Amino acid sequence: MTILIADDEERDRSWLKELLQKNLADEGPIHEASDGQMAVDMASKLKPKLACLDIKMPQLSGIRAAE
Repeated sequence: MTILIADDEERDRSWLKELLQKNLADEGPIHEASDGQMAVDMASKLKPKLACLDIKMPQLSGIRAAE
C-alpha cells in the first residue's frame, strides 16, 4: 500500500511518517509532499491507498486537494 503525507510543517510530516512506519512498516512506501499542489501531483502519479492531508497548506488546502 502506498501512503502519501502532505503537510507544510516538516516536523508534523516527520512525526506522522514515524508513526506510520512504526505501525504499518510492511504496507509499502510512504511519500511526502510539502503543499497541497504537490500532494495532488504526487497522488495522480502514485495512486496512494492512504493520503493524510493537512487542512491548511500553501498553494492548495488539504480539503481542496482531496476534492
